[in-house]
Amino acid sequence: MAITHVMPEGTTEPQDFQLLADGANLLDPSSDLTLGIQIEDTNGVAVVLTGTVAFLDQVNGTVRFLPDALDLPLSLSPFRVRWTITDSAGRIAFIPNQVSADSWQIVAVP
Repeated sequence: MAITHVMPEGTTEPQDFQLLADGANLLDPSSDLTLGIQIEDTNGVAVVLTGTVAFLDQVNGTVRFLPDALDLPLSLSPFRVRWTITDSAGRIAFIPNQVSADSWQIVAVP
């Protein structure tokens, strides 16, 4: 299910998420998996990030995006986001895997 996530512009705080399928863990903890993220700005242009993504706990499907302060400017919000998980055979899963991507809304800091 797609979510809406709100972040202040310029944050470098870790953004943590749990990736689930129908409420259950979707990751095989015995697999060698590679985590990625695909982000498009409000114009549908792919965003090149300098921040990083990593598994926090592969068994429980928890992941972290550690943004750079300039990664997600307010002027290009909202962003459409999908996580990617690639297994050792090169198969790629997209999360969410439905029509709607997650929406990340960037808000101004007063």
